[in-house]
Amino acid sequence: MSASYSPYVSVLIITYNRVRLLDNTIQSVLDQTYKNCELIIIDDGSTDDTEKLVKSIKTDRNIKYYRLEHSGHIAKVRNYGLKKCTGELIAFLDSDDLWQPERLETQILAFQTSEIGFAFCNVHIQENHSDLIYSLYDENLLNAMSSFNRRDMLEVIIYNKLQVYSSSLIVRKSAIEEMGLFSEKRRIMEMHLIGKMASVYDSDISNLNLVTIVKHSENSTKQKDHTFFYEKFDLLSDLLSTKKITIKEYRKAKGLHYYDMAKSVSSYGVRFWAFCLGIIYHPNILRDFFKSLGNLVNDTATNLTKV
Repeated sequence: MSASYSPYVSVLIITYNRVRLLDNTIQSVLDQTYKNCELIIIDDGSTDDTEKLVKSIKTDRNIKYYRLEHSGHIAKVRNYGLKKCTGELIAFLDSDDLWQPERLETQILAFQTSEIGFAFCNVHIQENHSDLIYSLYDENLLNAMSSFNRRDMLEVIIYNKLQVYSSSLIVRKSAIEEMGLFSEKRRIMEMHLIGKMASVYDSDISNLNLVTIVKHSENSTKQKDHTFFYEKFDLLSDLLSTKKITIKEYRKAKGLHYYDMAKSVSSYGVRFWAFCLGIIYHPNILRDFFKSLGNLVNDTATNLTKV
């Protein structure tokens, strides 16, 4: 790292009733090799011992704790936290995830280039605190994306080829303020913000696994549900209205999202409805569906002949 580049970083954690996980999350921030940072913790009205835990931490690091009335509206709580951040850069961390010690030191290098508005990295997924750990993204994919221009990155996002987890995200504060912070139209709105930023700013991707996402029964917000897809639909409408994408790109992207919804949600009625809408917006989905079905039939027949 350039000795002259040492931006102040605000680490933003929002939490609700995660006291049994939060201790390790905070410790992963305190263990960072990069020290020029503050830790902002926004408590969305926890009823456990979250406040007691935070106030018991003995450190010379700058930790600020704010407790709100519970709303369950992640975007609103994050926006409250963003207004408390004083850093040039803002790094998000979910209260049940973990950082590698070199996470900040590695990723903030990208922001020496003024055109960079946000950066993210590869992550490890850990299932239910078990020993089963795997990388979220294929290394070859991230290597290819490292040479993407702004337009390439936007297409990857709108065509649903990339899901960025907030715990791997660092943004330039001035950039997120230009976007108007998180939209509060829906509860989460992470990919909505990232998509808007990708239409205006360059980004940096690291193929290093610098974050561990811990999947467990309590973090349902990390599963694809209706909210996730409607957030993407809001993004597409905003990008179309500001002429960042064409109507052809809008229809293709919306069709792909409906198709993904049809494969992801549990309700068979919603699956059928989403599949039909996907075909209406992007008819090539039907061709891809029958191609996949044909491949499944061929694989099944091949396996049967081996029996």
